[in-house]
Amino acid sequence: MKKRNRNPALQCCLFVGCIGLILLSGCAGAGEPRSQSRAASLEIYEVLGRYFDAFNRADIEEITAAWHAPGWFSLGDSVRLLESKDQIGQLYQQLLEKIKGEGFDHSELLSEEIEILNETAALCRITFTRLKSDGQFMPPRVRGALLKLLKVDGRWGIQSVSLESVPGRESAAVD
Repeated sequence: MKKRNRNPALQCCLFVGCIGLILLSGCAGAGEPRSQSRAASLEIYEVLGRYFDAFNRADIEEITAAWHAPGWFSLGDSVRLLESKDQIGQLYQQLLEKIKGEGFDHSELLSEEIEILNETAALCRITFTRLKSDGQFMPPRVRGALLKLLKVDGRWGIQSVSLESVPGRESAAVD
């Protein structure tokens, strides 16, 4: 299995460029003026691109920069209130240490769907796979998450992440 190019600047440019082409071809949100929808979509994709790249680099500072606090992190039967950027950073530090201990190398985004709810709220449903350094996937092959983003003080940021439960690992949330 071939590894994905991990040059963050190139990934971000390609990602934003592809999204821009899609949006310019008329795939803007229904019911919103196209210019507002395009601008919001591009801003959201930029935040998500930085977040995903930072996660793969284990860059806690950049991960927390993609968030608004307070926020929420949910997995199965556990929900964690993240009252500050420090708590967000601590959660991701623990999560990354845990999955790296299981052989995690990087995640690959399989799909994403963004729904702009209004001028200050959006949902993003993603599917992804986690890969080990040998290129093998970490079961399950396909994972899912729902991210809620809010625009606060003129800046889009993640407000919550809800990971789909992995059978047999419902209590695998970061303790």
